Amino acid sequence: MKRFPSKIDPLIIMLVVVGLVGGLLPTLLFVDTSELAFWLTLLTMAAMVLFVGSLLLFTYYDIDGNQLTVRSGPLYWTIRISDIADITPIHTLLSGPALSLDKLQIRYENDRRLLISPKDKAQFIAAINAQRRLA
Repeated sequence: MKRFPSKIDPLIIMLVVVGLVGGLLPTLLFVDTSELAFWLTLLTMAAMVLFVGSLLLFTYYDIDGNQLTVRSGPLYWTIRISDIADITPIHTLLSGPALSLDKLQIRYENDRRLLISPKDKAQFIAAINAQRRLA
């Protein structure tokens, strides 16, 4: 099995932090700590921090035999390498299991598409192509 970690853009980290702080700050400043709304907001924000943290820590792409597994926090996709029609470099704000704007678009199985961002795109593509030749 070969694992490819996701490339992480500092801009993505900054946007996530600003979003989380921006959501929490008004609650901390303007809601009385004895109110239920304060504790519900705090609990919701804690869940969001855990979810986002899992995305940052566990976004990677595994090639194992004829299978590509894409993992992003608690979410995952499994794609047979033989079903991959093409892989195209793309620079986009569109979302996917990718922590960078510098992405690869994988087109597979009936024109389905998945955006990923392996740190070493060339090595990732070479590993996919090597598995395709073996199949």
